[in-house]
Amino acid sequence: MLNQESDAFFCIHPHGIYTLGALTLPNHMPEIRLCIAPYLYHFAPAFRIFAELLGVKLGSTGPRDLKHLMETKNTPMAIVPGGFEEATITCRGTERVFLKTRGGFIKYALRHGYDLVPCFTVGDSDMFSNPQGAWKFRWWLNGLSIPAVLPFGFPVLPLLPKRVRVKLAIGAPLHMPQIQNPSREDVEKHRKRYLAALKATYEEAVQGTASAGRPFEVW
Repeated sequence: MLNQESDAFFCIHPHGIYTLGALTLPNHMPEIRLCIAPYLYHFAPAFRIFAELLGVKLGSTGPRDLKHLMETKNTPMAIVPGGFEEATITCRGTERVFLKTRGGFIKYALRHGYDLVPCFTVGDSDMFSNPQGAWKFRWWLNGLSIPAVLPFGFPVLPLLPKRVRVKLAIGAPLHMPQIQNPSREDVEKHRKRYLAALKATYEEAVQGTASAGRPFEVW
């Protein structure tokens, strides 16, 4: 269980098309702050109003914004580490995370002494079909902060999700040491620890669901 005296950083996977797992986390923890892409936080007032109506407190993943939140000990906080790349690889019938080259959230957690809590939304990937391929072009769009997805959900209204069972699994906290200036080796060591914890959370959560037996893919 999470030590109430610990600073906690909840990491939600997969991103999916609409990141519904992140939007349901406040149902479990009303006090949590969801950190989103800087342009959404600063330049998308409609999204912020929608989130506030759902009771979701928001923050930004911009380097200066996130540093300020952590230095002032905002806790608990949540982030979707896979970003738009993880949305891009969303594919019905698969369970994928985009973490092979993701280390920034690990570095922030180490620098500020935040424990990482792996979370996995079972069923998220089955809400939409999303054609795969054309990766170079789609990664380029992601680099411009554009989600390169072509979602097709409910047949009559394809931008609405298909009706599937969804549950958010919250794993055990992964204690992180505080390292003021973590090296690449430090980040990689703890990234592997986090991946193992996330996989364990996933394997326990999918038992008895439509996702049971699917491989846990790390891109």
